[in-house]
Amino acid sequence: MKSGFLRRIFGLAVLTLGVGLGTQPVSAAPFAPSASELAVLPPFCKAKLSADPSDDAAYSASIGPDWLHIHHYCFGLNFANRYFQDFGNRVAQADDLKEAINNYDYVLEHATPDFWMRAEIGTQKARILAAAKGNAQAIAALQIALQANADYAPAYAVLSDVYRDTGQKAKALASVEQGLQRVPLDKPLQRRYKNLSGKAFVVPANAITAPAKTTPDPTATSKTDAAPAAAAVNKPAADAAVVPDKIGVPGNPYCRFCP
Repeated sequence: MKSGFLRRIFGLAVLTLGVGLGTQPVSAAPFAPSASELAVLPPFCKAKLSADPSDDAAYSASIGPDWLHIHHYCFGLNFANRYFQDFGNRVAQADDLKEAINNYDYVLEHATPDFWMRAEIGTQKARILAAAKGNAQAIAALQIALQANADYAPAYAVLSDVYRDTGQKAKALASVEQGLQRVPLDKPLQRRYKNLSGKAFVVPANAITAPAKTTPDPTATSKTDAAPAAAAVNKPAADAAVVPDKIGVPGNPYCRFCP
């Protein structure tokens, strides 16, 4: 009698412990960025996710026709930020990772082949994959990014970091050297070269006088659109105000302009 009672008590305790260990809080954050999350995203994200379509004018021309899809890039960046904020919560991080990759891939799959932001999006995808220890996938994403733009210095930097963090120092240095051949004035690559080789990078004389290779910046505005850009960035909005209407595709009701 006594032993049976104790077994029942012990079994209940084990069940309670198992439930406690198996229950890990999942982020209850909504799909769309909150006002505080939106504040740390690129300014064009605030314009794209604004409930006011007139805000698009500040950046849509700079980004080009693929402005149609750029909200997915903003969602991807936000889920990547959540991934790092949810450190210690494996369940939430797994969801953040999946959503970030899905949104990055959406842009890469639907944007025009010559979309100038492909290298940037691929590099951001690689960053979160590397953080999640998906190193082979990260390297593959970076190789595709560099095929899109061989002059995109951040891709070489992230590629070097992935190799360095996996103990492949020779490949890490080779990635930096490859990048410096294309963009010799890039300071982050120069710092990595010094850290990996132990010596300062000597900039070729012809690189000092040559025009610097730059990537278009959608946040840069001309005199004609500086005012609307500022208005879009500084316009206060509550969390609900930045959520687009739910008129998108199944599985992503916030896809305001998805085909």
